[in-house]
Amino acid sequence: MRNNLVKLFATALIAMAVLMFGSRSPLATAQTDVQAQAPSTTSGDRTVTVSGTGEVTATPDTAIVTLGVTTQAESAADALSQNNIKMQALINALKSNGVAAKDIQTSTIQLYPVYKSNPSANSQPTITGYQATNLVTVTIHDLANLGTLLDLSVQAGGNTIQGISFEVSDQTPLLEDARKAAVADALNKAQQLASLTGATLGDVLTIQETGGQPGPVLISESVAMSAAPVPIETGTQTIQLQVQITWALQ
Repeated sequence: MRNNLVKLFATALIAMAVLMFGSRSPLATAQTDVQAQAPSTTSGDRTVTVSGTGEVTATPDTAIVTLGVTTQAESAADALSQNNIKMQALINALKSNGVAAKDIQTSTIQLYPVYKSNPSANSQPTITGYQATNLVTVTIHDLANLGTLLDLSVQAGGNTIQGISFEVSDQTPLLEDARKAAVADALNKAQQLASLTGATLGDVLTIQETGGQPGPVLISESVAMSAAPVPIETGTQTIQLQVQITWALQ
């Protein structure tokens, strides 16, 4: 009789446990919850991203200038004919003094009427003649000869000089030096940031480069070529390049 009562009591306890906790035990449920809430602590989640700048300054070795002739005559044919003669003389003078044909390129040819306004408000302007313009873009590699070439172009009949600029012909080594400086700058910043936060740099994850395509820039530091008939100042050109690098932190 006593054994039967014990069995009935045990069965009742088991039934109550099933109703309260279902098919899982409280211990198993607690362990599962702890594992789901455990945060990730892998080092790959920690990174530092910095930008670096590299700058190199060089003296230009090439000049690009626009030269040309503008003529006027009563007829379009005369204006163009006179312009052709003077322009050919200008081109011949350039070639005779060291400028290669490949460095002379026609950039503008224009022929248009010249008008004169009439006093009467109702009268239309009248054509008094025609103007012809021919311009060439000239690349000059011998800067010591630049002033002389400008002077000779005027003597040959040229009456237009405009748009002169200076540049470094081969920028590849300058870009390489600027790139090295930019990476060194970024590395120095990243190492400092890592040290200040108690970390060390790991692998490089990403690198992005911007800049590096400079145009001619003239600044106050210049080189005067006073021996030339036309005084020329070449100035200096600054090439700047930026990189953005991301490192993993350890």
